Amino acid sequence: MTLVPLDRARAHLRADGDYPAEQIQIYLEAAEEDVQAFLNRRVYADSDALDEALAGIPAFLESARARFAAAVIAADAIVDPELRGLAVDAAADRYTAARYSAGEVYAGMVINKSITAAVLLVMGHLFANREDTVAGTTNLLPEGSRSLLQPWRVGLGV
Repeated sequence: MTLVPLDRARAHLRADGDYPAEQIQIYLEAAEEDVQAFLNRRVYADSDALDEALAGIPAFLESARARFAAAVIAADAIVDPELRGLAVDAAADRYTAARYSAGEVYAGMVINKSITAAVLLVMGHLFANREDTVAGTTNLLPEGSRSLLQPWRVGLGV
């Protein structure tokens, strides 16, 4: 389920009723992923959804930790030291990715009007520029969406 209802997305695009919903859905989901990646946090439809996601983090991290430990044990059985090192590195990468995902949930927030508008702007850009190649002027992702999102970004580092 998306954060922005499909009918609202369709209205924003001014797409006819016979335009395939699954096509709009793809652009909408991609826009929401892009927005959340830019924010470095997960965004939820309401506080109940956020609370539910937060409650699941301890079990998620414990499962990730157990998978990491099992992968390291399995890697110990590999005779070739180079392959063993690669297996341990791959396990560590997966565990790091899980911890990063958990951090995005811990930093999660409930969607607001700025985020909704940014999702719609990005989705509109994807809808208007449906081809991978551009003839003529290059079209970048809309800067308006980034300025709407900037106050809500986290984890920027130094």
